[in-house]
Amino acid sequence: MNKKTTKSNTKHPGGRPLSWIICCSLLVVALTASVGFADPNSRQFGASSRRTFLTISEIHYHPADPLDGVNLEFIELYNSEPISHDISGYRISSEVDYTFPEGTVIPGRTHVVVAAVPADITSVSPGAAVYGPYVGELSNGGGTIRVRNHLDAVLLEVEYDEAMPWPIAADGAGHSLVLAKPDFGENNVRAWSQSELVGGSPGEASPESTGALEQLQINEFLAHTDNPQLDFIEIHNYGSLAADLTGCILTDNAAEQKYVIPNGVMIAANGFMAFDQNQLGFSLSMAGDDIYLIRPDGERVLDAVRYEAQANGVSTGRYPDGAGEFHPLTATTPGAANASASVDMLVEDVVINELMYHPISGDDDDEYIELYNKGTTAANLSNWRFTDGVSYVFPVGTSIPVGGYLVVGRNVSNLHARYTQLNGANCIGDYSGELSNRGERVALSRPDDSALPDQDFVVVDEVTYGDGNRWGRWADGGGSSLELIDARSDNRWAMNWAGSDETQKAPWTLVEHTGVLDHGIPDRGPADELQILLEERGECLVDSVETLAVGGSNLVANGTFESGVAGWTIQGTHILSGLETSEGYASTQSLHLVNTAKGDNTVNRVETGLTSTLSEGQTATIRARVRWLAGSRHIILRYNHMLEAPGTLDVPTDLGSPGLQNSRYAANTGPAIQDVTHFPVLPAANDPVTVTARVQDPDGLQTLSVKWRHDPATTVYSVTMLDDGTGADAIAGDGVFSAQIPGQPANDNIAFYIEADDGSADTT
Repeated sequence: MNKKTTKSNTKHPGGRPLSWIICCSLLVVALTASVGFADPNSRQFGASSRRTFLTISEIHYHPADPLDGVNLEFIELYNSEPISHDISGYRISSEVDYTFPEGTVIPGRTHVVVAAVPADITSVSPGAAVYGPYVGELSNGGGTIRVRNHLDAVLLEVEYDEAMPWPIAADGAGHSLVLAKPDFGENNVRAWSQSELVGGSPGEASPESTGALEQLQINEFLAHTDNPQLDFIEIHNYGSLAADLTGCILTDNAAEQKYVIPNGVMIAANGFMAFDQNQLGFSLSMAGDDIYLIRPDGERVLDAVRYEAQANGVSTGRYPDGAGEFHPLTATTPGAANASASVDMLVEDVVINELMYHPISGDDDDEYIELYNKGTTAANLSNWRFTDGVSYVFPVGTSIPVGGYLVVGRNVSNLHARYTQLNGANCIGDYSGELSNRGERVALSRPDDSALPDQDFVVVDEVTYGDGNRWGRWADGGGSSLELIDARSDNRWAMNWAGSDETQKAPWTLVEHTGVLDHGIPDRGPADELQILLEERGECLVDSVETLAVGGSNLVANGTFESGVAGWTIQGTHILSGLETSEGYASTQSLHLVNTAKGDNTVNRVETGLTSTLSEGQTATIRARVRWLAGSRHIILRYNHMLEAPGTLDVPTDLGSPGLQNSRYAANTGPAIQDVTHFPVLPAANDPVTVTARVQDPDGLQTLSVKWRHDPATTVYSVTMLDDGTGADAIAGDGVFSAQIPGQPANDNIAFYIEADDGSADTT
């Protein structure tokens, strides 16, 4: 079996205000801040960035078409701190432009609204603090919103979209986008949900969902059928109470009540109910469309789905039932659980296996997408295409052999020159567009009917990747590509990806500078220490460090690190640096320099004292051998303020593994774990804490548990996590597993992690 774990910490403060952090390892990271909120268990009130107290808390970019001509388009900001802040001169930019006037103060834990037509917002929310109007309008097709401070520095940025997985009810059906999980970051689609009610909640917090109808979801649908098969829409009640569907609306147009469910129609707790096209009075578009389930009063879209073209006779459904993601299913199951009749989701043989989306060079021509055929027969890709992310149509005759790779590049000639393993057979292009450095959806599609190669493209595989450590530590401009670890795993999950290993490719670079020590600072005295820092996040090896006055000897006592790191001070953002015992420059050891943020000339560096001082006016040389491993290419060696040796490290051009087995390849990786949360966020003394997570593995799960201990004690307790709707688990079979840590005394610090074993006998 294969095992994975995540780790976390929590504390029972006895109800006192406290900062909370949950930090889960192995690419699954969730952060929750709670400092004296009005509702400490609502994540909605937290900060989304360490850069600012503000959040972009709500966006109403595409209001429903009004009958009375009012314009309800707005952007809402929230002050996540308990104190007031002056935001005079702060600006909202990009899609729209607005500068807050002099004297604008936002009180602690309150909202301000910036509107296209302030009077229209005030008419529906009389108590809101409304500013505007802004210049321009929010794009209905997706766009960017930035918040800048009075110096015009960007504090927040969100790139919203009208396509799934963004909430579809916000695209013209009347709802707004609400930042429900700010700890995910404002530019993460998983942080956003639809507003509770049509029109949003400008100037106030979004209310919580209540009632049996709020437990309903569109769970499965079939839109491409031939007689006698019928289109259908299935509703799933994932709640613990039966729900009365009387008056609920099913439609493919939010502005039309196409089908109103008759009186007395009930759906049982954890039940399923399907409506076919004869009952509905309309059929679904086989080429793709929207489906809405609307509350009888029209004030809330209970669920909305935007789908693309379906293969003939293949339904699309949540897997497991109630999960957040839709998949093509191996069998249609109207009115029944997807997981019971459909052994698994329909998985295609060709998968997106590697992405170079943010090259360290900054040159988009270094981008590529790699496909892998994990099937048992050659894959014919004639007339396939990328339908999202980038645009490219595969030529007729394109194929991938069994176990083979096909690379599609933005500039094929450039890739052929950089990678000796690539040629005209396994590397094609050029695609148009470029992969977003911030993350986006990439979709590979094929024609449903090979005789109609230019219509009805069915998605074969898709990845909605993101930037940051969760999606590969160094893949976001740090030199690595993004590699799928196990091609059998679900490549929609971040934990199944990793940044490529580039640590063995770069040569040693000589960093050297000779100059006159000048511009000394009087109270600092002569140069008596050597400092080394990486300018940004990164890793490198440093060896053979020398400081030489003209005609003098080396003033660095331990510049070869053969005796360890004695005499060196490691601090600040470089604190993870240490001795590398497997490699040096023409030796066996070196300094492994690690910078987790920015380096500077104060405390974020490593340093060593010189065996004798150097004075202003002397000529000296600073020299070292450095080998790039990941991230920043820029290193600085310096005497205190008087002389610097900046270096740009040699970085190889053949980064990633296009056309080859991935450097992070594993035949069978452990289960993927994501969306780890605990509730209450801020438990009172003796409150039990429910830990939840989504967990999956292509080989199934053998064991899954929460391991917890009193920190710093070492005794570990174990609680099994379940997805059967009993105990702490809310919904059976939805892929969300739960367990409960018993209540603890006030001020007791609890550390916990999740451990999962798959059902495979493979122990690799």
